[in-house]
Amino acid sequence: MSEYTKSFNKEFLERTKKIITDYQGEYKFTLLLNCTLALICLPIEIMKNNNLEIINLVYKKLEELKIPIKLTFNRSSNAETNFLKLKALRNGIAHLNINYTTSSKKLKTFIIIGTTDNHNKKYEFHFSEDNLKTFCLSMVDIYNKYTK
Repeated sequence: MSEYTKSFNKEFLERTKKIITDYQGEYKFTLLLNCTLALICLPIEIMKNNNLEIINLVYKKLEELKIPIKLTFNRSSNAETNFLKLKALRNGIAHLNINYTTSSKKLKTFIIIGTTDNHNKKYEFHFSEDNLKTFCLSMVDIYNKYTK
């Protein structure tokens, strides 16, 4: 594995995009799930400037892709923000709270269940392989605009 020669964030994005677009093996859906976790963590954990703007752009992409997002449990009256929803997505993947559906012995959908607000809000995100790939590549494109 070669060393990073540019800024970590920038080269990380380039490498992730190459992995997403070039991988042809049988574990593509699983690989996309791994990339999603890394990419969703980037604006939440690392990118310090313009976080809210980036988070809003990423969430807008979820809406554009018509990713089903269900709030299944809510004991709090706090406003639901894009940040909380993306944090729930991150938490669901990071804590391996993932279900799936199959069709003809192939993965069809990942259902990621994540909580926020001290477990008062529980969200379900339903991703097909195509939607997850498009979402990941969209995150890379969004982040590239903000990363040096």
